[in-house]
Order: sequence, then structure tokens, then C-alpha cells
Amino acid sequence: MNTQGEDQKVAYICEGTCQAKITQEQYDKGLTKCGTESCTYFGKPFKKVKV
Repeated sequence: MNTQGEDQKVAYICEGTCQAKITQEQYDKGLTKCGTESCTYFGKPFKKVKV
């Protein structure tokens, strides 16, 4: 049985042109901002979303 709330997974996405998606583990290791120089959101923090 899947209890809602406890087992919810999250990801982090870039809202710019690159549309990058990273895992919670990557975020926890320090990948918190878009690093794609050609992206319109370069240098901006990723947005946390439920998956």
C-alpha cells in the first residue's frame, strides 16, 4: 500500500530552455542551480517538484 505523503518522490527542474531534471541526491550533493550557459535560466536555482 502506498501512503501518500510519506513516500512521495521529488525532483528538481530547470524552468528555462534546457529543461534539466535532477534527482534529490544530485541536489543534496550541491547541484542546486542551472549550469547550462545557453539556458535562459543559467545560474538560477532549480524548482522542486513532486514526481
